[in-house]
Amino acid sequence: MSERVRCFLWLLCHDRLLIKVRLAKIHLGSPMCYFCGDELETTLHVLRDCPITMSIWMNTVKVVNRNWFFAAELEDWININKSKELGLDTIMQWADCWATTCHAIWTWRNKMIHDNNFVVPFKPWMEISTRVNNYVVEFHKQQVMVNRELMTENIRWKTPIIGWVYLNTDGTSRRNNVAGCGGVLRDDNGMWICGF
Repeated sequence: MSERVRCFLWLLCHDRLLIKVRLAKIHLGSPMCYFCGDELETTLHVLRDCPITMSIWMNTVKVVNRNWFFAAELEDWININKSKELGLDTIMQWADCWATTCHAIWTWRNKMIHDNNFVVPFKPWMEISTRVNNYVVEFHKQQVMVNRELMTENIRWKTPIIGWVYLNTDGTSRRNNVAGCGGVLRDDNGMWICGF
């Protein structure tokens, strides 16, 4: 999962999301859900129990797991989702799918409240599945690149073939179009012939 989702997951695991119940404790508005009106906006309500998010989970969680999925308290809900395979998609790891779904729900919910032009994707569970799959593909590409054998080559002057000379050059420039360059000719013994 992406670093953004990992950071969100840390906030979730430590129950630090700025939900309306928390904001109401410091006198910043009502503790009631922005969409339901008659339910307290707790972390579980936002991410799992609100009717606008429930359809996502109904299209993601296996039917046999739904009873306890919707009944567990926050800490148990987090721990079980991090450790069990509960999803309908058997290819994706559930922990990645669950964390990405929670992050998407939180992000979309905030956009619906604060951005009048935002529209939730038509089938949000498909959008989330695409995000997870894209991340997995990119992650594996990076792993292939990381696992390539690294070669180290020392960059230094090398003796040319007898009778030949090497020309070593370098240059630099500044933003104000001032540039400079230089070079050194050396023979096969490393003796300096000339410089410019």
